[in-house]
Amino acid sequence: MVDNRGNRNLLHQSNHLCMPPESVDQSLYEEIFLSSPASILVHDGTTGTIVASNPAGADILDVDRSTVEGMSLADVSPDSGAFTAARARAAIEDAATHGVATLGWRIDAGEDVRSVEITFKDSNGPSDRVFAFIEDVTRFRNREAQLRTRRLQRSTVFDSPQLFVGLLDTDGMLLEANETALEFADLERDEVVGEYFPSTPWWQEEATDREQLAEAITEAKDGAETTFFATHRNSDGERAEARVLVRPVYDEARDEVVNIIVEGMDVTEQVRREQQLRDRNEELNTLLDNVPVVLFKLDPEGVFQRSTGRGLQSLGLEPGELVGASIHDAFGDYGSITDSVERALGGEEIRSTIEIEGTVYETWYRPVFESDEVREIIGIARDVTELKRREDRFRKLSQATADLFTAETVDGVAETILDITVDIIGQDMAAYRCYEEGVLTPVTATEGAMAFADVDTPTELSTMADGTDEMAAFKSGEQRVIHESQSHETIGLPDIPLGTMLCVPIGSHGLLTVGSSEEVDHSDIDQYLFRILEQTATAALDRVKRDAELAVHREELEQSNENLQQFAYVASHDLQEPLRMVSSYIDLLDSEYGDELDEEASEYMDFAVDGARRMQAMIDSLLQYARVQTRAQGFETVDPNPIVEETLDALQLQIEETDATVTTGSLPTIEADPDQIGQVFQNLIRNALTYTSASDVSPDISVTGSRSDGIVTFAVVDNGPGVPERAREDIFEIFERGGEYDSQGTGIGLAVCRRIVRRHDGEMWFEEADSGGAKFVFTIPTTQTEGLNDD
Repeated sequence: MVDNRGNRNLLHQSNHLCMPPESVDQSLYEEIFLSSPASILVHDGTTGTIVASNPAGADILDVDRSTVEGMSLADVSPDSGAFTAARARAAIEDAATHGVATLGWRIDAGEDVRSVEITFKDSNGPSDRVFAFIEDVTRFRNREAQLRTRRLQRSTVFDSPQLFVGLLDTDGMLLEANETALEFADLERDEVVGEYFPSTPWWQEEATDREQLAEAITEAKDGAETTFFATHRNSDGERAEARVLVRPVYDEARDEVVNIIVEGMDVTEQVRREQQLRDRNEELNTLLDNVPVVLFKLDPEGVFQRSTGRGLQSLGLEPGELVGASIHDAFGDYGSITDSVERALGGEEIRSTIEIEGTVYETWYRPVFESDEVREIIGIARDVTELKRREDRFRKLSQATADLFTAETVDGVAETILDITVDIIGQDMAAYRCYEEGVLTPVTATEGAMAFADVDTPTELSTMADGTDEMAAFKSGEQRVIHESQSHETIGLPDIPLGTMLCVPIGSHGLLTVGSSEEVDHSDIDQYLFRILEQTATAALDRVKRDAELAVHREELEQSNENLQQFAYVASHDLQEPLRMVSSYIDLLDSEYGDELDEEASEYMDFAVDGARRMQAMIDSLLQYARVQTRAQGFETVDPNPIVEETLDALQLQIEETDATVTTGSLPTIEADPDQIGQVFQNLIRNALTYTSASDVSPDISVTGSRSDGIVTFAVVDNGPGVPERAREDIFEIFERGGEYDSQGTGIGLAVCRRIVRRHDGEMWFEEADSGGAKFVFTIPTTQTEGLNDD
């Protein structure tokens, strides 16, 4: 008897002899085959017969090597139903199909019966040869049987709570059953011991299971092991799935089967999980086949291993149709696809958009790695054609609605509404009616609408009054679809056979009607676009209405302002002559009769002279205030720094008399009337000198400026007494004075300053300085339109 268990490493090496590498000489390969200590047979993969053997293989079969060709394994096996040519051929075919198969076998070698394990391997070559590598495990099996018998005798297996165990004689009669098996079916030992095992209650659920068991017992009697699955029902009537192993028990001394062991393991939960997994896989495959995308898998060569998904329909393909095709063969005309695949094969995750025959796909390629190498690529392609079309429509609508806000008239907005309806929403029969005096009056219409209504101008279309469906839709403020308009008794267009008419109210301004000669259903996206158009058009018409009202109001204000300017100038100018006459006669009276007047009359004369002088000052101030507009110059780029220096030169005498200190920062350049800006600085600095010195303080004055967000902010700050809180709201009014200290002046200076600043579209205000003094702040935009903020 040959024992090859020591040659397992050689056997493993011989497994690589199935197909010699091209670099190995054929004669060398044959020499290795013949000299190998491993027992090797070569089988015909189709018939299962032996076509060749090495010497070790012939030796284990106990035959002459020259006679092995044409034999079957069944020819050298015990004469029993367990070791048949069909069984051997099935294993050989399995190896030819799947590459490898194993088989437990017994060989009748004269006086010896050998237990062997046979490993069948496909040759992997162009021929249909299958190699059989045979290992003698006789001693191993015998020792294993002895151990089983001893374990059975000690009842170790019988105590297992996971196994249903039965010990049979070689005729299949039950000799013993463990507690687990008995409890499962709620049986007593004496109810089943001595019974033919396939006839016991455990095996009454399925006839096929009994047949499998009976066949397995027969094979075990001949030395073969069998595994199969069976269904049982427990004492509670619940079905259970079991994996059953039927195997022989050998008598070592006699080297023959003396008993048979049947072991069953409850695999109900495992089977349930496997079934759930299969169901889930089936559900997943069904889902993948029906998702509206293309799902695919590529191998490292760029060959499709899977293609599924309902998205294949748009390519004219069926699920699986691409399997086996190269990406370069299938989509070689689309460079962006093959480039993306090549990059993904290089390890990048790629997202891209591609158009194929008018259909736009958003694609994703994700490499899957194994040992730092790309094993496969998983890809998804999604049809985004409709999405892109919608995005394009929204983009065009967004651009077009900008035109609504540049339209200056109702007619201009109405024309833009119809352009959007035709060009973007794709409806060519539309009209817009304006709501005026309780009716909807046509303003404009598309060529398609006028042609369908058989009119030449929009004004020939019908007006809509109360009681019509169109007016009801307008007053409801909601979109309304009217089908088969002529079937409606209250339709406003009874003579026009419209299949469908969509009424879109444009706020309180009017109604957009969109018609179709046939009955159609407007899509949700179309109605959504109309809602956006409705809201935008309403806002545009609101603006047009406001602009028209503002234009009228502005014109009225400008006329009123002009009249007031003229009145102030003329009034102040015309008052000069009578005032000069009064002053002259008062002076004449004083010079000719002053010596004759008593003390009281002289005082009255002084009052008259002072009143005339104050009147003259007020008239001069009023003229100065009016000349902010009447004698203003245009705006130009102005550097305030030299203007402030000139102002300080003009005020030098007052600065010296008051022992004042004036500091100036770097002042930003502005667009302004240089004379008027100089007038502002002169008034503010003079006021600071006057009021500060009047409070017996040496004036400390600062002039600063800064630029931020297109605005230049100037500030003139002093250390004087400031402005009383009660007077702060009125100090910029004409003839108002805010100081507590007596000083000459009419109270026109700050009013003139604010008027000048507002002419420059700026603003002026007062703040209390940190020192408690006055801080006058004014702003001038770096660029502005003259007179926008004039009062």
